[in-house]
Amino acid sequence: MDTNTLVMEQIDEGERLLGRLTSEGIPVRAACWVSPTEEDRWSLYIATPVVDAKGPIGAYRDVYRVLRSLGGDGSRTQTSSSWARTTPSLGK
Repeated sequence: MDTNTLVMEQIDEGERLLGRLTSEGIPVRAACWVSPTEEDRWSLYIATPVVDAKGPIGAYRDVYRVLRSLGGDGSRTQTSSSWARTTPSLGK
């Protein structure tokens, strides 16, 4: 049984990130929170066609740039950067 709880703050920050990605012209086809059994944390998986166009490294670079811009004092951004993962888009 998973003992690492997804909290409202994470959900809100994820929603904020997804909104900012869209406003920055980075399309989001789907997103979901996942807690892999081998990791003791939640990760926000984002499906975007940017992966198809730029590859995973290019897509992560774009997402990370937007994530950093949400940062305030940097402490939340540093924590949050570990959970933003990009995946190939779901269809075209």
